[in-house]
Amino acid sequence: MEKFQNNSYLNKQLFYLVNLPRLISVIFIIEIFIAIIFYAGGTFLDNSTHGYIFDKNFLSDLGRWKSWNENQNFISFLFFNVAFIQTGFTYMIFYIKMISIFKKDKHLYVLSIFASLFGFLGGLFIIGVGFTPADIYRNIHFIFAIWFIRFFLISSIIYIFIFLISKKFKSIYSIVYVIYSLIILIHILIGEFGPKISDGGETALKIHVISQKIIAFSSILLILFQTFINKKLILTKFYK
Repeated sequence: MEKFQNNSYLNKQLFYLVNLPRLISVIFIIEIFIAIIFYAGGTFLDNSTHGYIFDKNFLSDLGRWKSWNENQNFISFLFFNVAFIQTGFTYMIFYIKMISIFKKDKHLYVLSIFASLFGFLGGLFIIGVGFTPADIYRNIHFIFAIWFIRFFLISSIIYIFIFLISKKFKSIYSIVYVIYSLIILIHILIGEFGPKISDGGETALKIHVISQKIIAFSSILLILFQTFINKKLILTKFYK
């Protein structure tokens, strides 16, 4: 009976901390790709363009009810927003479950609670992005879009300390989180102090668009990287 319970716990840990985030990450990429295919057209600066232009359209353009050229954008709208909502829910669960990995070490456990709190809020705000199309709820959409990445930055910085404090973790873990944190920081600085699209025109637009895509897919890669760490920690702890 005890062995069965242990196996059940192991399977749940692997599902929430490894398999589910991997699956949702793949689904997210597929859904965004479909949304790109069906995007109705137009950019922030030019509503006469056709289709989705990688270095001129923000990801949020895909989630608009009507595209920049005023055409109906339903299919793109649907796939984009579903992708963000389901990914946000998955990240919320992921960060809650992450706490259990560190529960045997008091200091790491306390730090992991704070790291997971901000990761949880990041996931919550990703859901907010999905529920607030930019052309309908512009202001609140931007609040969600701006702050989910800031929450992930705080969470990432805390995980850097967790990996540095514990001797159980390889240095590559903290290095990856440092790189990710720097990517976020650069993205934030570009948003706050970079060229304004209204003043810098197409060049400024491209800078902001590409920065956004780098941060979005870096976040996916980080979660995937963390799943490999999680799998190793879970199996090591279980079969130790």
